[in-house]
Amino acid sequence: MHIIWSPPEIGCFKLNTDASFRSDSASFSIGLVLRDHLGSFVAGKVASFTNCHTVLEAETIAIWEGFKWLTSMSYQYVSVESDSFLSIQAIRRPCENLLELGHILESCRTIMQSRAGFSISFVKRQANKVAHEMAKIPCLLNCQNLFTTPPSSVQEMLLYDLSF
Repeated sequence: MHIIWSPPEIGCFKLNTDASFRSDSASFSIGLVLRDHLGSFVAGKVASFTNCHTVLEAETIAIWEGFKWLTSMSYQYVSVESDSFLSIQAIRRPCENLLELGHILESCRTIMQSRAGFSISFVKRQANKVAHEMAKIPCLLNCQNLFTTPPSSVQEMLLYDLSF
């Protein structure tokens, strides 16, 4: 079965998130890609963080950073996608989580409740390739880079997603 990125409904946007974990340094990078209903690149963001010990933590922080980024912009209808099934499940579960991620999970839930047009869903890794590549873009520790045009490293993948 061929799995590719699918566009949101007309007038809506989709934010794909991913994390690239570096176990040797307890650091990770995130990649965020915002696209419109035509599949056009609207904006992107990469950031690098330290003090991370699990892939689940990195993926959940990527989603959280995506939600925070979206709230700083004026988009009303956005579907957030991640290839971290466990992160999505934890955010959707309406119970208190006392793990280190508990405050991040609660913040994601709060943002979703305050923005009726925000949703979150799981997507297979094959449909999240652009965000995955964005997370690999070099970024110094504790920094962030914003993109208004797609970096050259993801342009071919963006076109591939639109070819089906």
